[in-house]
Amino acid sequence: MIGHAVGEAVFLSPWENDLCPFANEQEAASVFISQNGIATYATKIALTANREPAFIIGFSVGASAAWLHSASEDCNPESVATLFYGSRIRDYSSLAPKFRITAIFAETEPSFSPGRVVQAIARDNVHAYVEPGTLHGFMNPNSANFVPALCSVHLRKLAVAREQLGCHAAHR
Repeated sequence: MIGHAVGEAVFLSPWENDLCPFANEQEAASVFISQNGIATYATKIALTANREPAFIIGFSVGASAAWLHSASEDCNPESVATLFYGSRIRDYSSLAPKFRITAIFAETEPSFSPGRVVQAIARDNVHAYVEPGTLHGFMNPNSANFVPALCSVHLRKLAVAREQLGCHAAHR
């Protein structure tokens, strides 16, 4: 999701249209990664933000794409991002984001060590941490790993941050 400081929230799908064209998450992830989907999604974020300050919230591949966008020439340094379980950030840990980021990782991921990624991406403008006792998907009501109480806490924090930045939520 991208919220412009004087605009509205825009929900971006990593797919051409809003619906995932694959039957299951494993197939979708495999095709997405093999087709350079993170870079394509980062470009989609850049085109939507249009070099304006943006409040970006990313989940999973969206978080990884937002991380990639944060270091690009197309980002606005006044933007702010909160990124949840961006597992592919590990592939871009050497990038230097140009705006403030909070990166929140699940404690347990099957393919990498979140703690190591947190250490690798630590910078003055990056607050990264591992959410204890969680698995990938803890913010997703459609995931078996969903943690409702924790999701509520993070949604309240995001609402406060959005208001402080002057963003307005709306559907488009």
